[in-house]
Amino acid sequence: MITFHFDKCAWAETLRTPRLRVRECPGCGSEVEVFSMDFETKCDKCGHVEFNRLEERVYWCARNCSYADECIGTELNYRIVNHDGRVDKAVYYFKKGFSCASAILHAYADDFGIDRQLSLQLPSLFSAGMGMAETCGVITGALMVIGVKYGKTKGHDFDTDKRNAERLRCFLREFQARNKYLKCKDMLGCDINEDGVFDQAWESGLILSVCPKLVRDASEIIEEMVMNDHSHTL
Repeated sequence: MITFHFDKCAWAETLRTPRLRVRECPGCGSEVEVFSMDFETKCDKCGHVEFNRLEERVYWCARNCSYADECIGTELNYRIVNHDGRVDKAVYYFKKGFSCASAILHAYADDFGIDRQLSLQLPSLFSAGMGMAETCGVITGALMVIGVKYGKTKGHDFDTDKRNAERLRCFLREFQARNKYLKCKDMLGCDINEDGVFDQAWESGLILSVCPKLVRDASEIIEEMVMNDHSHTL
């Protein structure tokens, strides 16, 4: 198990020690105390609630660092991720230790009425290139989402098959344009299914330096192809 040392992160101490400033309430003009880590503030006089734009490094930590809970707190970390949408939610769940495929399907579970627990369990064995370091798990998870939206429900519906084949090509083309490779072992530069390799890749920080971006890229493509499908009408 990796132990995190705050003295190795230049931001940790300042993040854990919020700074205070005073600003004018846009509702009534009275003074409101705002701490640097307050996600939202409420005026004691008029009750006006306002979301605060936190420092960029706070957002960076929540989106990228697996130890964000310890620096900015579990509640704030979760609120930032969910306030920022499905893409960051997928990255959040990957950083929490779920498989890359599970993180992506779970991020879209509510949108398609998928049971939340099932959305974490069903894709869980597709990580690490299905245990062979082959097709990246983020691709598998993304294709599950696309299938939930567009998959056919009637046999011999070959028109839907053709459209989905094109959707598949579109997704793979865009993902490969962003990351060059499609296979887990090519993107990591090693086969994490070999004895001891996964532990080395995790402890060295390799997985956390590569995989969150892959999760984010796949989710962003889903947003364009599926959630904003007017731009990819097939």
